[in-house]
Amino acid sequence: MKHRMLMWLLCMVASAPLTAQETGVKGRVTSASSGNPAEGVTVTVKGSKKGTSTTPAGSYSVQAKKGETLVFSGIGFVTREAVVSGPTLDVALEATSGDLGEVVVVGYGTQRKANLTGALVTLSNATITKRQVTSTSQVN
Repeated sequence: MKHRMLMWLLCMVASAPLTAQETGVKGRVTSASSGNPAEGVTVTVKGSKKGTSTTPAGSYSVQAKKGETLVFSGIGFVTREAVVSGPTLDVALEATSGDLGEVVVVGYGTQRKANLTGALVTLSNATITKRQVTSTSQVN
C-alpha cells in the first residue's frame, strides 16, 4: 500500500509543471506621445472573455498565462496587441489621427450623431430651471 501511495504521489508531483499556470499580469498603459497615463483603456486576453480596464493612473491587472496575447484598445488610441512574457507588461499606445466627429452619449453606450434615428433635443440648465415641471417632456 505504501508503495502505491508513493508512486501516486510521485506521478502527481512530476505532472504538476505540465499544467499551464495562470498568473496575474500587471502593468501600466500610457500615451506614447505625452507619457501620461491612459485611463479607461480596455485590456482583454485575446480569444477569451477575460479582461479589465485601466484605472485613472493607467494601471491594470488581469489573469493571463505566459505566451497569451493581451489586446489594448481605447477611444483615441490605436489598438495594440502584446504577448505576455512575465508578471509585468507596460504598454505605450499611439494616438489615432483624425477627428472622432460628434459623439452622443446614451444610457447604455455611445453612438455617432449620424447613426441615430429619431429626435434629439438639447436642454440647457436655464431652460429647465426657468419653470417648475414634473418631467423633462414638459420642458419647451
